[in-house]
Parts: sequence; structure tokens; C-alpha cells
Amino acid sequence: MEFKRKIILTGALLVSVAHSVPALASTLSTSIELKNNTSSDNVLINGTNTTGFISPLFPAPAAANSSTFHTSTTNGLADAGVLTYQSCRFNWSVIQMSGYYQFSIGATPSSKCSSDVLVQNVFTGEYKIRFNIDA
Repeated sequence: MEFKRKIILTGALLVSVAHSVPALASTLSTSIELKNNTSSDNVLINGTNTTGFISPLFPAPAAANSSTFHTSTTNGLADAGVLTYQSCRFNWSVIQMSGYYQFSIGATPSSKCSSDVLVQNVFTGEYKIRFNIDA
């Protein structure tokens, strides 16, 4: 009798936990601002390399003293990409791991480029970033 009760309670606990854990994300997206802080256009080299698609596409070239806004969207557990302008190489990623999200961002060389995290939420995967062409 006691064994049967433990089985029932364990089953009820598992069902309760299963309903309280959020489902894995089927789509991840990253909001990206590209900001050219220089007085000259910057040429996009070899397009972009991403896990999904970019909307709208990154400008080729990035106009002088301008900002453009883009969204990278991927079906799956990771959204990542790399883009290279004549002065800078930028990269980002957001990866879902065990119900949480891990983020990375980069801009090289640091003497000409920078990156900013505007929003980063480890619980929802929300990720908004800015890439700056500074020289």
C-alpha cells in the first residue's frame, strides 16, 4: 500500500513539474543595430554568415554616419552570425541551454569597432545589440 502511494505521488509530482516548465523555444531572434560612426561608407565583405535569416539585409555599403536596424531569426536552439565590413568583423550568438540562454558578442579590431549589449535576458532569450563602426 505504501509503495503504491509513493508511485502515485511521484507520478503526480512529475506531471506537475512537466506542466510548470516552459516549452523549448522553437524560434530565436536577435535585434541588431548597425551604426556607422565614420564619415565614409563601409563596404560589406562576403555578405553575412548566419544560422537563420536577416531581415532586412545588412546594407552594402553601410552609409556614413548612419544607423540601420535588423532582426536575425533562427528556428532552433541557437541564433548566431558573423558579418564583416571593410573595417570591422562582428559576431553574436544566443544559445538555449537547459531552459536558460547564453549570449556572446564581439567586434574586432577594438581600435576601429565596438559592440554594445542593449538587452540580454537569460530567462526569455531576448537579445538586443549594437555594432559600431568607429574608425
